[in-house]
Amino acid sequence: MRKIQTFLIIIIFACLITSNTVVYGGTQTPSGITALTLIERVRRDLSETDANKSGWTNADFIQWSDEAIRIINSITKGLETSEGVRLDAGVSSYALSTSHYDINHVIYDSGVSGDPQRFNVLQRVEPSIMAAVEIQEPRPKYWWEWGGRIYIWPTPDVDISGTRMDVFMVSKPVGVTTTASSIETPFYFDPFIVFYMRAKALMKYDRIEEGGVYLKLFFDMIERFRQDVIRREQWTVTMPQKEE
Repeated sequence: MRKIQTFLIIIIFACLITSNTVVYGGTQTPSGITALTLIERVRRDLSETDANKSGWTNADFIQWSDEAIRIINSITKGLETSEGVRLDAGVSSYALSTSHYDINHVIYDSGVSGDPQRFNVLQRVEPSIMAAVEIQEPRPKYWWEWGGRIYIWPTPDVDISGTRMDVFMVSKPVGVTTTASSIETPFYFDPFIVFYMRAKALMKYDRIEEGGVYLKLFFDMIERFRQDVIRREQWTVTMPQKEE
């Protein structure tokens, strides 16, 4: 039993660390059903009746469905949102009010209508290389995230103050807290969530091998989805260098 549990932990860990920078290619429309609907499906799938000795409570299923949604979103990056941030002179770091897993991209907006250079896609960089980059124009060109704040460079001056940047993020789900909670992920993830809930329900009563089958299906389906639906973009960042 210990070997099986170790194997399952390895599967989960491997799936979580193999998520690269991606662009989500699926719909953003939520499933539209409630957690109770999924709970009832799982209970039917497990052939639960009043005569069965079952200690599965709705609280159990609420917790497991919440876990499944968070795992799905952290791997597929399926919940997307954006937030506009006003830039101020002399300020290089900004707090974001949106709880998120990751920032996908950032677009600078000068706000000047008709300007062909009004919008500029900032490049994500490691801050350690900034010392080697020459400032060629005042508008922000680079960004990175650290300590829950987004940093931009060059630092806005008085001419840039009052303009904005739009930050596009993979947001964290609100989560499942009651049976009436809406499922935030798209409808095609509903079977994924059911598999995860079935796995955890079986494992609660030490049916590790049976539960392991459903847990593997859960992660296999996510991986197949990542391969078939998610677009992976490869960007080459060319950094201007200071002249010697």
